[in-house]
Amino acid sequence: GESVTNVMGIADLFPVARVPLFLRAGGGGAFYTNNRPGGYGGSGMSWTAGGGYEFRVRGRLGLAPMVAWSAGHLGDSPDPTNLETGRRFSVVEFKLDILWHFGRAK
Repeated sequence: GESVTNVMGIADLFPVARVPLFLRAGGGGAFYTNNRPGGYGGSGMSWTAGGGYEFRVRGRLGLAPMVAWSAGHLGDSPDPTNLETGRRFSVVEFKLDILWHFGRAK
């Protein structure tokens, strides 16, 4: 198999009070796995930016559809016979977060 995994710190910003529209940004590490014969993995930095809207479903339960763009570097292949350099990825993500609010309900 082949995969890209991101491990990031994420921050959400709600720029307008009482409006559940948010902006999201984050950064961290990207890890590429390639289990094919002669394949090489790698790692590097990654980041994400996007936004969404939070809907309260019932009580403390909410849903947040969002769109984000994630990108990063996956490093060069360590094999001198394999000339893969500057490996990168870029993806547009459509997500749906399920939220549970702790603390006092507003």
